Amino acid sequence: MHNAFSRMAVLTCLMFAGSALANPFELLPPQYGALANHALDQVGSDLRFRPEACGAGARVECRFSSESVSVWVEGRINPPRTRKIIIEADLFRDMPSADPLAVVANSVLALGATMVIFDPDLPVERRVQLLSDLAATALEEGASEGEGIDARYSLTFDQAASGKLMIAVTSTTEVATSKVRPKWRSLALHCPRYGSDR
Repeated sequence: MHNAFSRMAVLTCLMFAGSALANPFELLPPQYGALANHALDQVGSDLRFRPEACGAGARVECRFSSESVSVWVEGRINPPRTRKIIIEADLFRDMPSADPLAVVANSVLALGATMVIFDPDLPVERRVQLLSDLAATALEEGASEGEGIDARYSLTFDQAASGKLMIAVTSTTEVATSKVRPKWRSLALHCPRYGSDR
């Protein structure tokens, strides 16, 4: 499966093109869905994220969903800041329409769109290599980490138990993803409102 993931990563990254923002993580968390959908539309993908819920208060968590991939975006409203993006997909869903390769493809598309939004200065060649290496290592070994220019990436794949592929994207100015992984992984796996779309 990791070979298929790598091939799709190359195609995805070559298709995506983004315009650089001065401070890509200084975006409101609710903006993620529209920005990701715009990037996906540019590459002719049918994948779309629907806004599900956003918390209220100084710190907010917004959820976006599609048929096979869910995204949580954590940050604040004032001043605008996106602190962490979590992409989750269940590769082994027990549903007649569930196709692991299709779920992988949508995960790649979601991560590619997220890279364009939050790591726009990363050269295409580097983006291709980073995404391919991260995906292949996560699917083979269960976890991988890497860093772009503005963003840091952490992937986990629990093949033995849940079959979930989870991706955390944080700013390079935030704490290392290895330090926050237990928190976001626990939230996504155990909190009822953070369950995958079924």
